[in-house]
Amino acid sequence: MLNKTSKETLLLVNNLRSKYKTFLLSNTNQIHIDWVNAQLQKDYNIQSLEPYFDKIYFSHKIKCRKPSKKPFQIVLKENNLIAKQTIFIDDKQENINTAKEIGIHTYLKKDETPLKKILENIDKEKF
Repeated sequence: MLNKTSKETLLLVNNLRSKYKTFLLSNTNQIHIDWVNAQLQKDYNIQSLEPYFDKIYFSHKIKCRKPSKKPFQIVLKENNLIAKQTIFIDDKQENINTAKEIGIHTYLKKDETPLKKILENIDKEKF
């Protein structure tokens, strides 16, 4: 589930869009999205996460949830992505395992690891 997002993280993701396609794939529901959007509005005067990603996929809208292969396949197919040229970051091992099975590069995010550090390391890797 999405949680409170820092302004630094939003800027970081937005900067990534200059070099990469960025997508959000989240197991969530409309009530939680409304809460996230309200927090973004309150904290940063931002309406939603949509401007920060090329496309957002919410489980309740695509009618499937991670760790099923189906949501990953939807994102790959709809955006003409090649699995081995794609990276997926998640905080749940079961979601990471499924992405790996499909051939997607993965990174298991632990709470203590800042997203900035993860992305800096990923940016140095070649796929």
